[in-house]
Amino acid sequence: MVPHLWGLEVANVLLVAERRGRISTEDVNRACTNLLSLPIAVDPVARDRALTTVLRLARLHGLTSYDAAYLELAIRHDLSIATLDAALAVAAESEGVERWRPEEVG
Repeated sequence: MVPHLWGLEVANVLLVAERRGRISTEDVNRACTNLLSLPIAVDPVARDRALTTVLRLARLHGLTSYDAAYLELAIRHDLSIATLDAALAVAAESEGVERWRPEEVG
């Protein structure tokens, strides 16, 4: 499960990598096809949630509103969070959210 902004963030990461010559257009298209085939549920964040809980979490932990949206989603749905971002990992830990690690897949 991901917040509503996930698709935009992924598209931007792929676009920037393509523009910098780190990945080809073909690879971007392949990545998009692969991502679209995954069973990823998108949670639409209601305006009131974005302007209340997400904002509060962002202020409390010094996060961007985007990162706080991931944290809010994990808290609300009792999910672990997958991140390499140090600040988000610390915020998640302080909120009692488990951090998912790829080595845990098996």
